[in-house]
Amino acid sequence: MLCDDFSIIIPTLNEAACLEETIRSIKTLHSDVELIVADGGSSDKTPEIAKQLGARVVHSVRGRGTQCNTGARTATGQILLFLHADTTLPSNTFEILTSYFRDPSTNIGTFRLRFDYPHWLLRAYAAFTRFDSVFTRFGDQCIVVRSSFFHQIGEFPDWPLFEDVELLRLARARTRVVSFPACVTTSARRFLKNGIVRNQMRNAKLMLRYLFGTPPNVLAGSYDRSIAIGKQKIAHPGKILFCIILILLLCENALPSTLNLLDDFQDGWRKDWQERKFTSRATIYQVIQDNGNRVLMGRSEKSASGLWRMMDIQSLKTGMISWRWKVEHPISTNRYERKKNGDDYAARVFVVFEPRFLKWKTRSICYVWASKQPVGSTYPSPFADNVAMIVLESGKDRLGRWISEERNFVADYKRYFGEPPKMLSAIAMMIDTDNTGERATAYFDQIVLNCD
Repeated sequence: MLCDDFSIIIPTLNEAACLEETIRSIKTLHSDVELIVADGGSSDKTPEIAKQLGARVVHSVRGRGTQCNTGARTATGQILLFLHADTTLPSNTFEILTSYFRDPSTNIGTFRLRFDYPHWLLRAYAAFTRFDSVFTRFGDQCIVVRSSFFHQIGEFPDWPLFEDVELLRLARARTRVVSFPACVTTSARRFLKNGIVRNQMRNAKLMLRYLFGTPPNVLAGSYDRSIAIGKQKIAHPGKILFCIILILLLCENALPSTLNLLDDFQDGWRKDWQERKFTSRATIYQVIQDNGNRVLMGRSEKSASGLWRMMDIQSLKTGMISWRWKVEHPISTNRYERKKNGDDYAARVFVVFEPRFLKWKTRSICYVWASKQPVGSTYPSPFADNVAMIVLESGKDRLGRWISEERNFVADYKRYFGEPPKMLSAIAMMIDTDNTGERATAYFDQIVLNCD
């Protein structure tokens, strides 16, 4: 992708104090990217600063959602970035976005969050932004969306508050909301001005009222009054405790359990993954850089070993798994994948079920990138009837490209085994060429599990 494929839209209202730093940081990443400042009637020098720094200024009725829509309607890029005026992008922004949006199934995502002030509460709050839920994804993380998809779901609602939450809700009904593996850095100014705990509790209270049906225009009045009151009014400790408990209950009962099993590859990530060898020769797995993104590469040459992440999730009602993978060197001569002497695949992702200490009761779904078997094929492993092979990709047509997958593994299990699974015991990934004696190279990234 070229810089012409991206448009950055910044909604502003009296942001002269921070806008210059934001625009200059963007220019260091891509000097020619389309930059649109959608101003809602600033009384300071916000529009002048934007023009001086090379941004195109469009004027709009006040309201962040309305301003974003106004900017988006004038944008020429295929990919829209909605960035807050007090937020800066990571240094590898365009490398990451190019890598993800090359995959046509990627429609929308957000970055993770980092604050510009070192406080443990802010770090804890920011840590949750890697998860996708109504409580953890907001506009300050920079919403990135295909222009076509953005207009297809109806753009931002013209609301004074929670327009970002509603847009992401509409998106989730149609597609996966990606968490890009890098952080935007946003200002902690409102937290520092109003008090970190007080500000967060005010946000939590407004969110709860929104979820229980209070109209956003009514909430906006409460938001403005709470800012005006500032530090003169502190919530009663009992009310704060009530809000915390209620949020925890809602998170427990209304949201799926989201686990990022393979993601940013921080130090120590490998301790969660056990290697299992099926021959004397092991597949080599290592973390590499791919277009500015850290990913896991596996290279197999007459070898067979995988990485296993042990789990213990019981009483599964629903279960989704998503991941990205890319195959570079396929298994070219494998023509007998349903027989033991041809049971090799350039990439596999396993979902393993039932008690692992009772191996004869273990069942598995094995999602594969095949060489010859057609996409959609389902058949038993030639080595074990209790392993269901499901072909998601096949052949050479999509080689060298990152492909995003998402599967309802509970539904796949029911279709194949005729009953629901009792427990999830492991997730695994593997590249193997021991039976065919060939070599294969594949890459894995962002394995995300959602269970309820």
